[in-house]
Amino acid sequence: MLLLRIGFISLFSGIVILTSWYVPHRILKLLDVKKKWLKYTLMGTIILCSVLSVGVINSFSATIFSIIAQIIGFIISIHVFLVLLLLVADGIRLFWKYPKKIAANIILAIAFTITNIGFWQGLDFSVERNTIYIKNLKQKLKIMHISDIHIGHQRGRVYLKRIVKKTNKLNPDLVVITGDLVDAASALKPGVLDPLSKLKAPTYFVTGNHDLTINTQKLYKILKNLGIRVLRNEVVQTHGIQIVGLDYMLADENSFDVPSGTNNTIKNTLPKIKLKEGVPSILLHHSPIGIKYISKKGIDLFLAGHTHGGQLFPFTLMAPIIFPYTKGYYIKGGTQIFVSQGVGTV
Repeated sequence: MLLLRIGFISLFSGIVILTSWYVPHRILKLLDVKKKWLKYTLMGTIILCSVLSVGVINSFSATIFSIIAQIIGFIISIHVFLVLLLLVADGIRLFWKYPKKIAANIILAIAFTITNIGFWQGLDFSVERNTIYIKNLKQKLKIMHISDIHIGHQRGRVYLKRIVKKTNKLNPDLVVITGDLVDAASALKPGVLDPLSKLKAPTYFVTGNHDLTINTQKLYKILKNLGIRVLRNEVVQTHGIQIVGLDYMLADENSFDVPSGTNNTIKNTLPKIKLKEGVPSILLHHSPIGIKYISKKGIDLFLAGHTHGGQLFPFTLMAPIIFPYTKGYYIKGGTQIFVSQGVGTV
């Protein structure tokens, strides 16, 4: 597994370096700009943004870093689409010698336009309604499942307030938050998470991988003060069901996902949790993994997030390869699964 992770990191780093050279090289060549310093400056900028985007900048809470994070998000998105568009353009070039400068401007315009459309779409969210039947459930339950808000540099108190307002308007019996509530130190500044105290329904939270990258103990304390119940490898009974909440962890010692920093896995943790027979069970875990262990435990419904459905093309096509349960509803071995695409973006 260690070799697999090293291989993945090496592959990712190689792709970043290769595409960081490819995009400036091809764009400047199409524009007939022969300035090497500009090519290397653009290449260095893309590589730097890629390094900062993996979490380095999230350790800082000052407003200037939020602005930098926004800019980095735009640059990376534009870069991804430029890679795809240039590859298509180079393929077409084999059969049709199109005007280079016109093509370059069209490619740049398309990449900027798609990125801006994605940015504005990312400022909104929608509620998806699903009816799920669970054996032995004696009463109807309305549960609001919220995941991957990513409060931090990209989103703050105002966005969270909108989510809480919409949730309360729908009047759920329970609210569950399956991780990645925050992803930057700025989310822990006084007052940012306060809107959560306005949730009218009992609310349960489990950590996601991004929650672990900041001061997690401080996050736990804030949530407790706001009336949010943090479930840490435990079970609670409420409304005629039992809710199992697991910390973010890998499925087992051989699974591949974002490292959890702990030896706990779904495989070795779930057997230690005692459930009451005949009482419907819902399990909360950030990542939709470990289903064979969850099904073996007899869990009726598994709620998760983490994947964002891929979030950005072409990752929307790649996500199902990594996560068989990528978005929406599934059933496996008697356990029903629902994976949220998230109410925020990473």
